[in-house]
Amino acid sequence: QLLQTIEDAVAATAPGVTPGQFPQVGRLKFSFDSTRPANDRVLSLVVLDDQDQVIDVVAQNGELVGDPSRTFRGVTISYVADGAPLSSFLSANPALFNRVDFWGEPDSNGDGVLDAEEDLNKNGIRDGAIPEPFQGFANFASFGSEQDALAEYLHEFFPTAANAFNQPDTDPTLDERIQNLAFREDTVIPE
Repeated sequence: QLLQTIEDAVAATAPGVTPGQFPQVGRLKFSFDSTRPANDRVLSLVVLDDQDQVIDVVAQNGELVGDPSRTFRGVTISYVADGAPLSSFLSANPALFNRVDFWGEPDSNGDGVLDAEEDLNKNGIRDGAIPEPFQGFANFASFGSEQDALAEYLHEFFPTAANAFNQPDTDPTLDERIQNLAFREDTVIPE
């Protein structure tokens, strides 16, 4: 599912076009060739540790490698988890996806019965909300929302105007995490 998720994310990429499904990733590194057919564009995909060292090779030369049943824990926004266009991983295998929602699963119609559309992670039970682990700085948005996560991150690492993020975007020839092979050679997997 991880390789397919990245394939979905670059499926509509073309020269001069970066569509909305283009991924924002952490602890992953991959290369893709937008001239290849959709769902066959990712040539290399690796998982990184917190020191940016490769700990798992998922795809090499466009082929899945390693144990295909291994699992990875990831985080995404609810729009994608809810089945945004070209986000096939949830519908492909809801049990393997093992979705956890900060806010729990709703009883949308108030009948006390877990209906199929309310069981977001398809585990057969109504999951409760995750308790808020800390009082954050950003209180304008719900805990765990995309806005809250970004605000807390910016407050932690760029708290003042003097420390504000001010780095220009990297030229695509120098991109390391997501390597567009129209601009550079594939160096995702170390020699």
